[in-house]
Amino acid sequence: MVVNLTYMLNTEDRKFIIDSVKKGYKVTELARMFNVTPRRIQQILHESEMPESAKDSELTDEEKKFIDDLWDRYRIGSRTIYYLLRSKGLNVSYYKIYNYMKMKRMVQIKDNALIVNGKKAEPPLSTVLLDYHQKNFNDQYAIFCVDMTTKKILSYAESVKITSDVVSGVL
Repeated sequence: MVVNLTYMLNTEDRKFIIDSVKKGYKVTELARMFNVTPRRIQQILHESEMPESAKDSELTDEEKKFIDDLWDRYRIGSRTIYYLLRSKGLNVSYYKIYNYMKMKRMVQIKDNALIVNGKKAEPPLSTVLLDYHQKNFNDQYAIFCVDMTTKKILSYAESVKITSDVVSGVL
């Protein structure tokens, strides 16, 4: 499995980005410089415009009471509560609501599932496929064993005929 680690921006990088945009640099140029998407640069600029109290504040007692009350009555999720709070005119971060509900065990924490290409997958080697391929009629057969979860070839062999010896060798 290939994991793509993106470049983490520290505080100095963020200050440099904010100052550079004020001086007239384009967002796309900065994104290319730091190896991030232009959207990430826009998020950093947006975060810099937010007042400090809005960034680090916890939920107020009124918001906590509202969340607890909705949970007790309807057992609704954090996303729905977020939109209900917004409709009431309260500007609260979704993640603050989610973290509060997670701390109070209102949110069900999922088991560590193997996620491959955005879908839940079986553990490796639980689905193994043995298959063959012949490019042209006169070519050799390619016999291979594939782990369908990771889509990796575990073993393979080439042969003019598919015999039990060749198949057992691949297995």
